[in-house]
Amino acid sequence: MENTYKKEEYTSLQEEYSKLKTEYTTLKVEHTTLKTEYSENIIIESMNDMKQRYDRLMQSTVPKHKYTLIYDKYSRLIRYFSGCSVLIDHVLKTIKKLNRTLYNQDIKQIEMELITTRDILEESIDLPFT
Repeated sequence: MENTYKKEEYTSLQEEYSKLKTEYTTLKVEHTTLKTEYSENIIIESMNDMKQRYDRLMQSTVPKHKYTLIYDKYSRLIRYFSGCSVLIDHVLKTIKKLNRTLYNQDIKQIEMELITTRDILEESIDLPFT
């Protein structure tokens, strides 16, 4: 009797072992599949993040050639305005020397117009580069 009991127990354990082995194999395959899917999802997510960063970068930057053209134009304008201010200062000095030959009121009016023009030019120089 003991022998049959051991045989039944052995058979039962064998069946249980077979079931567990099958389940283990299935779980191992699922685990491998999940790892692969997870890895692919990480890669896809990373690619999406990079695409979003690239899109933001493209929206918030200016091409170098465009920046160079605008900066050169800005530099020329600054030199032009600075030159105009120097020219107006020179004209003001010359007018003060001519004070004897022209009427005093005319000289004051010309001086005021030149000073106003110079102030406008200097204000435009001080504007920030945008």
